[in-house]
Amino acid sequence: MNFIDLFQHGQIATARNKAEKALNQSDLLRLEIQDLQRKLDAHTIACHALWEILREKHGIGDFHIVARRR
Repeated sequence: MNFIDLFQHGQIATARNKAEKALNQSDLLRLEIQDLQRKLDAHTIACHALWEILREKHGIGDFHIVARRR
């Protein structure tokens, strides 16, 4: 094997390592996004339940919440 072949094999190995790291990072990010989505879903359900309680027990209308968010 000559110098050019060794150099190319080194570049290929470096590129392969970078690709594997990027793939691993994307897998980790995908899992993190899924976890955040589950948490967001749980918070959305909790907020919806609290809103129903406020509406039923205290007669607070939708316009109160919309006005308060702004």
